[in-house]
Amino acid sequence: MTLRVSLRPQTRAEVRKARAWYDKQVPGLGQDFARAVDGAVAAIAERPKAFPKVYGEFRQCVMRRFPYSIFFRITSSVVIVIAVHHQSRDPASWQQRAV
Repeated sequence: MTLRVSLRPQTRAEVRKARAWYDKQVPGLGQDFARAVDGAVAAIAERPKAFPKVYGEFRQCVMRRFPYSIFFRITSSVVIVIAVHHQSRDPASWQQRAV
């Protein structure tokens, strides 16, 4: 059963910012990044428990092509994505949102 996915506003802003950055590097790369995020979110929605817990009840989906991870938690009816986080950044920045 595929669960509904909810991205927090701050998470959507992270994706927009990263997409804009990638587009500045190479035109069209931002769109590739957005598609990769969409694909990862779809995989999370289909099989959320396939991803490991990394911080309390929060799970991590490591993206393949881009150095980002998607952090989320599962409720009874929805997957809540709290961060699309660059892997070189301090994890404390997304963990603060987990509270």
